[in-house]
Amino acid sequence: MNRLGNLISENLGLKVLALALALALWAAVGSDPVTEASFRVPLEFINAPSNVEVLADQPTVQLWARGPSHLLRQSTASDFAVRVNLAPMSASGERTFSLDPGNVTAPTSLRVIQLMPSEVRVTLERIVSKDIPIDPQFSGAPAPGYRLKQFLVKPPSVRISGPDSRVSLITSASTDPIELTRLTGKKTFLANIYVSDPLVRFIRPSAVEVTVEVEETDVK
Repeated sequence: MNRLGNLISENLGLKVLALALALALWAAVGSDPVTEASFRVPLEFINAPSNVEVLADQPTVQLWARGPSHLLRQSTASDFAVRVNLAPMSASGERTFSLDPGNVTAPTSLRVIQLMPSEVRVTLERIVSKDIPIDPQFSGAPAPGYRLKQFLVKPPSVRISGPDSRVSLITSASTDPIELTRLTGKKTFLANIYVSDPLVRFIRPSAVEVTVEVEETDVK
């Protein structure tokens, strides 16, 4: 009996403290209500065939998750992953995929209950490339009494790559505006280039040299 009493009384303070902490944790968990929250999450496309561009009519989805309120408050969209498996698709074509909670990876203790939209239309397009000329853009005017004589772009063309239907529409690349204000002679500028379609990329280069020469207006 004395031995049992000694076991109970030994480190009694620590045991009482541990019991109090356990009760506090149980009370906190038990009192944390189950709520819902929504998150805007980008779609992730996996197992796409090689040399194709994935075009989706809906790049993100809104999902609703349910769970303890403190976990939902701590969660962000990056804690969720909505994956679409493109393995059933061939090298090109269109297909509609259903979206449901089974497509979602979510934090432990949170349950995804709904996604909107509930489906996504996916198009796979062949990636192509081609060379296009560079069209320099100018702003401002040379110094009074001077005019633009000529310019030289180096290199004169650039190679682009992207979905077939988008690349076919691009006929030239433009430079950022090159400032000519008060220019009186010959000068070489380094200018970035761009195209209007964000799905079309430059293979090489992304910047060019533009040499500009102005002349006096009374030069015959």
